[in-house]
Amino acid sequence: WLLQAFDIMRFSDGALADAVLILDRHSSSLPANAEVTNDASQRTLLAAVCLALKFGTREDSQLPLARVINHLSRDAIHFDEVCKTELGILRSLDFCMETPSLHQFVETLGARLSRYGRRCRYLAYFLLELSYVDATFCYRFAHSVLAAAIWALALSSTQAPAQAFRTLVEDAFVFSPTAVGNSLLECCMDLRQVWAWAQSVQDPAFATVVQRVRLKFATANREQVAFLAPPANAMAMDPMLLLLSRAIASMPAGSGA
Repeated sequence: WLLQAFDIMRFSDGALADAVLILDRHSSSLPANAEVTNDASQRTLLAAVCLALKFGTREDSQLPLARVINHLSRDAIHFDEVCKTELGILRSLDFCMETPSLHQFVETLGARLSRYGRRCRYLAYFLLELSYVDATFCYRFAHSVLAAAIWALALSSTQAPAQAFRTLVEDAFVFSPTAVGNSLLECCMDLRQVWAWAQSVQDPAFATVVQRVRLKFATANREQVAFLAPPANAMAMDPMLLLLSRAIASMPAGSGA
């Protein structure tokens, strides 16, 4: 629903990532046996959207929030109820709204990597949104590590030169020393599996979401990256992993990589 709503309303991908992160952080704060009604779930979803738009860019806040909520809920949920739910979410997060999203990590790492072409950049954002589909995978690694793995696969799949991988490792290390090393190589392998799984997912719990992501990135303005195929198998990853390993090994002594 979030993917479709943000696409139709033309809100930014950054705001989408913020809404996803707010929902995940709030959900993780609830007791494991907490019962959530459908109405409460809808209010929480809309409140997360509101918070993401409030703390997002000016471009995402052009419309009055009350109108946005009325439109998204089809006038079924009153704006005042959403505002009260917002306060509950903020309390559950200890009013901390500065946690960087996976999108922010990917965007920051892409500052120097975007030179390798639009197709590479859109493939990175395609893999980013596929990562949202499986929450277990999305939080298996630190988001700094996952962001680096996303760029590594995007660079490899668009035949970027070896220098691109050195740039990635350099910037990932500045971001977080833990983002380079064996965890990055492991994350790359797991991300390939997620990408391959998404090519033919049958489980109805995931198929609709994956299809929505694929439709979004199948358009010409996003370089039709949804049609790109993942590496065929683990062995096909070897050239990329070798480039990454060499880039990691070239880091200055004592860097911790």
